[in-house]
Amino acid sequence: RWGYTAEDSAASFEKLDIDKDGLIDFTEFIEMWPKLEESFVPNRYKGIVTVFLKRAKGLSLPLFGPTDPIVKLQVGDQVVQSKRDSRTSPGEGEKGESIWNEVFELNCQSPRDQKLEIIVEEGTRLGLRRKGKEIARSAVPLSKLLVKKSRKLNVKLEPQGSLRIDISYADFVDHRSC
Repeated sequence: RWGYTAEDSAASFEKLDIDKDGLIDFTEFIEMWPKLEESFVPNRYKGIVTVFLKRAKGLSLPLFGPTDPIVKLQVGDQVVQSKRDSRTSPGEGEKGESIWNEVFELNCQSPRDQKLEIIVEEGTRLGLRRKGKEIARSAVPLSKLLVKKSRKLNVKLEPQGSLRIDISYADFVDHRSC
């Protein structure tokens, strides 16, 4: 999830293993950490986006059976997925309403240029509709969070519905500049 590849890890461990014995002891780690730390997450990412996925209203419903929608959130190449919600089935709560109450964190490389992609998909268990079929989508530019770091949003979904989220952004602290 950090964007730290297997090749990055191998190179890092190679740097830490000063005596080249294939093991990294505490002394080696302490000695090499200041040099190695520059290649870790805070330098790859500028900050972190936290999304509190609350609820959806007005989602399209299948003609037969529940849809149990899931929400996929994406920033750059990072994707997280909510649990299924079965409250969309007729007779349980408002028609087309889903409630998740889940929190997700995604690292952000460039809050000025990136956006939070939101995709609502079917997650049906009955097989009457295709699992993974897109119901609705939207996007929130992260640049909105540069001035006011936290917002409560009612995101309009296309082609129909809305999604209630709380979203915040926090810069990683670069302790070397303190």
